[in-house]
Order: sequence, then structure tokens, then C-alpha cells
Amino acid sequence: MEQKRAHTRKSLKVEINCLVNFGKDSIAGLTYNISGGGICLISKKPLHPGSTVDLDFSIPFSKRIVAVAEVKWNKEIESQRYSNGLQFMSIKEEDLELLKNYLLEEHDKDLKTKKDRRKNERVNLGVFVNYMTIEAYAVDISEAGIRIAANEKLEEGQEIQLMFFLPDLSCVMVSGVIKWCKKTDSSLFEFGIQFVEPHEKDIDSIKKYVKKNVT
Repeated sequence: MEQKRAHTRKSLKVEINCLVNFGKDSIAGLTYNISGGGICLISKKPLHPGSTVDLDFSIPFSKRIVAVAEVKWNKEIESQRYSNGLQFMSIKEEDLELLKNYLLEEHDKDLKTKKDRRKNERVNLGVFVNYMTIEAYAVDISEAGIRIAANEKLEEGQEIQLMFFLPDLSCVMVSGVIKWCKKTDSSLFEFGIQFVEPHEKDIDSIKKYVKKNVT
């Protein structure tokens, strides 16, 4: 019988900084998923099982979280890219509560997404998006466009330039037009953006991500 996880695990794709060797070395990575008990991250260098790591990362549109974790396992997923499983050892109670609320909200979003089928298959994408100096966060993506959330309002019809990293660390730079805008219950603004003449390389990267993650 397959053992059920003690904690619900959800996708989370944000940059994370790891301090190892008693803070002497720093390894940058990208989180893959997270739960109330630990985190999985992708890095170009392996983290050694049994070692203790200081973590520094952010939940979207929230404060930074600092935690101490033990590396439980690692595996090479391709040349010079490693997946690492970490278990939290020390994390502030308020940060853990923040994390649990995030996981609950993402679970509700997943249920809503499964009911929403489109011509262009759309899948969740949790990564930060750079647009000038505005902090934005990707909600989901298809080969035709992307939905982002931000603290500031942008106007419908506005043309914008976006840059973001997919979970495989592929960098995507694309132009788009804002097709719609709405304010959410959490006082953020969501935007539906249609890609405009994207480069073939970027579209191929997006297609591969969507195909791999569609359910």
C-alpha cells in the first residue's frame, strides 16, 4: 500500500537561497513544491543528505520566510540539475501558519481550474514575473497567454513585456496585450494577457511545460 503524505504538498516556483556549511556557502535554487513539513527545490549543485540548511524564500505577495531544514535526499534529474528534498526543522509559528493558508488557497484554486476547460489547455504556473518594477506572480499559462496577479492595476489594451523562468529554469521573454483586468477578494489585480508574436523558442518551452503538467 502506498504511504500517504502527512502534509499536503503543492507546487511553488519561486527563487530560494540556501546557506550551507554553517553559512559559509550560498546555493541559489528554485522551489518545486512545498508543504507544511518541508520543501523540494531544484539546484545546479546537490545538497547533501543529513546536512542542515538555512532557507530564505517568499510566499507570493507576502513576507520572506526564513527556516532551518535538514536535507533528506537528492537526485540528479539531468546534467548539473538536482532535485533536493528538505524537511523543516525550525520555522516560526506565524510563518508556518502563513504557509498553511497559502496551501489552502492553492488547493481551492486547483479545484476551480479543473472545472475551467479551454481551447488552449491551461495549467497552473507559480512563478514570479518581471514587468518593469511591478511585482507580479503567474497564476496559470497556456501557449496563447498567461494570467498574472499584481499589487497594481494595469489598463486593458496595454502592451507589456514580460520575463519569467519556467520550473525547468528556461527563461521566457515575451510581449503581450492585457485583454482583461479584475480585482480579487485579496485586494490584488489579476490580468489576462495574450501573447503577441512570441519567439518560437519561448513558445516551444511553454508548450513542453503545459504538455507535461496538463491533467
